[in-house]
Amino acid sequence: MKIGPLSVEFHRTVRVADGRTPSNLPPSLGRAKVTPVAEYKDRWPESWEESGHFIPLHDREALWLSFSGGPVAVVVGAGGINAISGQKLGTTLEKNGYVVTPPQPWLDGWKGEDGVVYQFVATPFQAGDGLSVGEQILGSESKSGGIGIAVFESKEPLKAKPTPPQTYGMGAYETLSYKATSKSAVMSMAASPTRSMRGAEMGVGKGGRIIQKIYPDPYGIDVWRETPVAAAAIYLISAEDYKTITGVEVPPPTGHETYEGGWFGLGDEAEKDVPAAPVFSGLKTVFSGDVSNVQTEELASDAE
Repeated sequence: MKIGPLSVEFHRTVRVADGRTPSNLPPSLGRAKVTPVAEYKDRWPESWEESGHFIPLHDREALWLSFSGGPVAVVVGAGGINAISGQKLGTTLEKNGYVVTPPQPWLDGWKGEDGVVYQFVATPFQAGDGLSVGEQILGSESKSGGIGIAVFESKEPLKAKPTPPQTYGMGAYETLSYKATSKSAVMSMAASPTRSMRGAEMGVGKGGRIIQKIYPDPYGIDVWRETPVAAAAIYLISAEDYKTITGVEVPPPTGHETYEGGWFGLGDEAEKDVPAAPVFSGLKTVFSGDVSNVQTEELASDAE
């Protein structure tokens, strides 16, 4: 989708283990379908912005974001929390609270310590009582589990600076496709009474650890305009609810247990990394209470 001069894609990906050893980068399993809220505005909460969009995810399914265009500065948050700084999400730039693309081509999760991020993983949004990062930090002040993106242009034209090495492939699984039901079935579902969305919205929780750097702003914060040129709200709903409303079936998720493809390393050891956000270290993961997901061995250690 386009947000001003920026193009953003949401990639469904392999859910990495909730382990002590960080994983290399998982591939894209296909781009999540982005649907305008306005197309189904009578079936969504009044709090949702009509200009927003929504994407479907299975419970505990992971995603990552890719960026193209720019140079622009980009603030990314979910559930009302800045994904880089861990602070309450705003529409102004804060030091070490945004990415610049290029050089940052993608973002897989919440900025953690020691050159890792915690994977973005879908979890039910429960109005302040869930495991999403926003709910754990803000409680009832977290009004939605959705993703917020704000884009800032430079005050003067910029020439893009060289980007770090990039070997992050899309993976062999990107052929997975969404399946639509018949038109008559879709029309039948669309004509059904409006249902309550309470408990159906998804949020973004803290998943397993991934080796990924957030590159510092190569230009400096003072080169960017004070207000965003464009902003967007992207809401998350369960794959089951998405099918009920749109008639489109979402392919099943893939975890590390069954994935047999490649993992990716960037070769960017010489690049700098923004400081960690300590607030993310003390939060529960989406796997809390599920001992079957606790992994201590090294996973995906060989970069391709």
